[in-house]
Amino acid sequence: MHIPLSTATVKWLSLEDNLKKCSKNPNMSKSKKIRHLFDKKIDFANNATFELPTEAFVLPKWSIPSFQNDKAELNRTKSLLNQFNLEEWSRHTKHRDPSSYITRFVKQKFHPELVTQAWCKFYECLCSFNVIPKEAITSSRFTSFHLCEAPGAFISALNHYIASQGLDVQWTWGANTLNPDHEGNSPQEMIPDDRLLRHTYKNWYFGSDFTGNVTKYCNHVDLVEKIHEKVWLVTADGSIDCSSDPGNQESHVEFLHYCETLTALALLKPGGSFVLKIFTMFEHSTICLLYLLNVCFGKVSLFKPGSSKSGNSEVYVICQHFKGPQVVEKIWPSLLSPYKSGHFVDKSMFDLNKINPDFLTQLLHISRFFMQKQIEHILDNIRFFRNASQNESGKVHQIKVYVANRYINKYKLKSISRHLKLVPTLDISQFFSNEVKKINFVNGVAKFDAKNLVQVNPTLDILDVKLGEKFTQVKSSRFCDNLPKLNFSNKMKSHGPLYQLVANKLGATATIISLDSPFESYYDFQKDFFYKIFHSKKRNFLIVGVPLLTNFLAGVMYILISCFSHVHVHQNGCIILCGGDLAKIAPVFATVEKRYRSVPDCGILQIVPPGLLYSNNFFDFVWNYNRLLQFLNKC
Repeated sequence: MHIPLSTATVKWLSLEDNLKKCSKNPNMSKSKKIRHLFDKKIDFANNATFELPTEAFVLPKWSIPSFQNDKAELNRTKSLLNQFNLEEWSRHTKHRDPSSYITRFVKQKFHPELVTQAWCKFYECLCSFNVIPKEAITSSRFTSFHLCEAPGAFISALNHYIASQGLDVQWTWGANTLNPDHEGNSPQEMIPDDRLLRHTYKNWYFGSDFTGNVTKYCNHVDLVEKIHEKVWLVTADGSIDCSSDPGNQESHVEFLHYCETLTALALLKPGGSFVLKIFTMFEHSTICLLYLLNVCFGKVSLFKPGSSKSGNSEVYVICQHFKGPQVVEKIWPSLLSPYKSGHFVDKSMFDLNKINPDFLTQLLHISRFFMQKQIEHILDNIRFFRNASQNESGKVHQIKVYVANRYINKYKLKSISRHLKLVPTLDISQFFSNEVKKINFVNGVAKFDAKNLVQVNPTLDILDVKLGEKFTQVKSSRFCDNLPKLNFSNKMKSHGPLYQLVANKLGATATIISLDSPFESYYDFQKDFFYKIFHSKKRNFLIVGVPLLTNFLAGVMYILISCFSHVHVHQNGCIILCGGDLAKIAPVFATVEKRYRSVPDCGILQIVPPGLLYSNNFFDFVWNYNRLLQFLNKC
């Protein structure tokens, strides 16, 4: 269905008009540029008159020509960039980004935890809007939840804001993100940086399948059930890589934004706030979502922070004064229907005829405001790309310094004491994968003292068994940078002279575990690996060419190693454990085996807290062993 919309009240410049405007104003004053940079926000007006339709996802999808024409106009502007070399253009736009010094200046002057561009953007949101409700400050108890949050910049910014502003509140927070410890999650879809997560593990929720995927209804239900007390603030900073189809970014992220919004509405208490990152506002899905938010909240604003790159489409929806769940109570079951099915059906959330016309007019104006700014910046970059000069480079540097200082002064940034930080005892600025120490082989063998590898005595107290979604292949790993290709269907070639020597010498006293047996999935292989150890009555183990890629396998090895005084790794890819006493760990493995029998439809994804496995010596051991197998596979 295509519905026309009057544009009489909307001032709009076409691409040709924009080109003329940029050519006439090549030297916009510094102060004017700064004012525009920090003044990109618009409030919806009169939303108290907006009413929610009585049903959802009933009628076919619709579109509005005015919005679709704007989408075509923006994509036409973006298509002008196809003529340029991608690397050269990226360097150029990075150089001309007036906000590019903000993060650096904030980091150097105030040393916040986990300062990133996302940190700076959310700090602007906090300073520009009352997203921490006054009722929370009055009650001295403030709770927040952060969706799609890795690596945790919003949490860090919020903590810094509360501490630096001297807010007298008891703050508790929770967060969700794609779980970097679920090896079935693709690294292309998540942020593996866990600098904050591994020190605040109890605050993170990964759902019933342990993936952390908020677009799965089972995880939505699990999250809502576990957050017993409603929260004052929910943030959602999720996105999806749309680089292969940038012209349809909005359609690619629509289901994620829908799931984030419904989860937020289920978690918030009356009077609470919601901050949602979106992009363009051309499609029926975003139009309906913004209408839903306008009905549910007393005030809704669209805001593009000055620290956000001017050439992209991202804006933040700032929703304040949640009216309570009763607003959507009648329509809630139908609103949830796509969530339960896992995808959008070929229907729009609302009938266009049931959406307030004043809202549509306002949204068209707001959409065009942000679109206009984006187009102007793209065309400005094109003009300077074609006419670059050393003079202009110096002016850009001055503007970037001015913008960074303006940011700091406008938002009155201050340092906070170490004891007020999220992880007061550590500097979390370093990522653990950079700390790996290379092990040395002497005469082809590396020897390890098991006591140095295993810091905690493996008893039932250290077990932390997590169940979740089974996966057929490992897509990501904490213990390897480049995943080796595993083929379970073909037997491996000879394992070399060491294998033959150990096999002949140990004979019937050794349990040999390798990739020789065919398996349909990595999960099945892991289960077989565990049961070979569990059922073994022998005192020696020979583990041949088995990559320890998962938290589960690394956890099993962590417990197994504790039975032995020494561990040997040969450069042919064999781990040798001799003279162990499995009786020491029998109760631990018996508990794990019991979980296997009790949950046949689920996978066991970890058996000990990941933090134990990240202790330097054990992590170095696993990482180097996996790197050795990578090298052998390439040879």
